[in-house]
Amino acid sequence: MKDKTIKILISSVIVVVLIWAAVSVYNSYQANKIAPVSAPADSSEETAGPQAVVKDFYQTWVDYEPNPLVDKIYQSNPSLTTVFQNRIDEILAGFDQGGFDPVLCAQDKPVSFSVGLPDVVADTARVIVTMDYYGTLKNVAVILKLVDKVWQIDNIACQEGEDTAYQVSPAVANLVGDYLRDNINELSPVEPVLGGTFYVLSISFTGPYSARVEYEDGHIRKTAEVEFQLAAEGVEITSFKL
Repeated sequence: MKDKTIKILISSVIVVVLIWAAVSVYNSYQANKIAPVSAPADSSEETAGPQAVVKDFYQTWVDYEPNPLVDKIYQSNPSLTTVFQNRIDEILAGFDQGGFDPVLCAQDKPVSFSVGLPDVVADTARVIVTMDYYGTLKNVAVILKLVDKVWQIDNIACQEGEDTAYQVSPAVANLVGDYLRDNINELSPVEPVLGGTFYVLSISFTGPYSARVEYEDGHIRKTAEVEFQLAAEGVEITSFKL
């Protein structure tokens, strides 16, 4: 009977030891268990879409005082490609006095603006910005490129569809083109016939300060070689020859 009691006692001790060992192993595992590592963010994710980039850039530009061009804030703006920053410098260097804003494609700031939805093809996007000049709306096409997974403004086309044999800046094409279209009847050395009115058919820039304009009144068609200058007052036509 005594031997049986001893055997039961030994068995109990063994069970207790085994339970203690199992608990110790489990606690050790829990203490040293490595927490799961979160998956890294997708490195291909873009910081901001083209519409947001354009909206933020134009809001900063319009709100800036006194003059964003004079202070050259575009030179350090990460929303612009280096190519476009340099292009703005070239446009401004071409002005003898005054000129216009190649970002707004105008001389004055709009009272408001809106940014349309982007048209994205591969790594290029096109966004239309509509500016309100006291009821007169003007559209500007902003071209963006995806550079190192970040959308940046690479060009601003003030006048889309302009026939430019010589590659002047879009802002110059817009300014000169608008002036020729608005003043073609005063510039033409010949009068329209049968009570008609001249209107411009096409404009081709042949040099940095020259262009060829084709116009008609519905009865006669004319082509003129034009030379111009850009001054503080805007466009000045220095020569208009048929």
